[in-house]
Amino acid sequence: MKLKEGEKHDDLSFTSDSINETIHKVKVLTPYAFRIGNTLKYEKYEHNGIGKQLRTKKTLNFKPFKDVMLQGQD
Repeated sequence: MKLKEGEKHDDLSFTSDSINETIHKVKVLTPYAFRIGNTLKYEKYEHNGIGKQLRTKKTLNFKPFKDVMLQGQD
């Protein structure tokens, strides 16, 4: 999908090897269908699009094990 003239991608920190450098979060509906979120910034879909799964890193923060185990012993 091409951005409309004057529009910018929401996440400016991404890098992509896609043809038009757009990344979209999608919701999988079935093994053969998905829904893209808000696309108001983009031109009308034409045809023959290709989707590519992109796995992103996510940082998880946990409390120390000792603190969790001692939490209920007050």
